[in-house]
Amino acid sequence: MHAIEWSDDLSIGNDDIDDEHRHLVERLNDVFAAAGSAKVGDSLDGLIDEVRTHFASEEAALEREGYPDLIAHRNDHARLVKRVVGIRNDLGAAGLSDDHQASLKDWLVDHIKGGDRQYAVRRAIGGGCD
Repeated sequence: MHAIEWSDDLSIGNDDIDDEHRHLVERLNDVFAAAGSAKVGDSLDGLIDEVRTHFASEEAALEREGYPDLIAHRNDHARLVKRVVGIRNDLGAAGLSDDHQASLKDWLVDHIKGGDRQYAVRRAIGGGCD
C-alpha cells in the first residue's frame, strides 16, 4: 500500500483548502486500503466525486480572489480528473495495481505541492490575487 500521511509539507496555508486536501488524503488512503478487494471500484468512485467537488470549490475560491492563472489551474484539474477516471476505467479483476497506487499518490501530492502551492505563494505575497 502507498498510504499518504498528512504533514505540514502538504499544507498550502489556506485552512479551507488544507481541510479539503486532508479529506482527499483520507479518501485516497481508503482507496489504497481497498486496493485488492471488490470495494476498490466504489472507493475510486467516491474519490472521483470528492475530487470533482474539491476542484469546483477550489476554482470558485480562485475566481473570487482574481487568481490570474485560473484557466491553467482549471485545465490542470481537468487533466487530473481524466487521469483518475482513466485509472478507474482500467481497473481489472485483480484490483488496483501498485503502479496505479503510485500514480494516484503522485497525482495528489504533485498537484498540492505544484499548482496549489503556487497559488498559496502568490496569494501570500499579493502577486495578482485581488
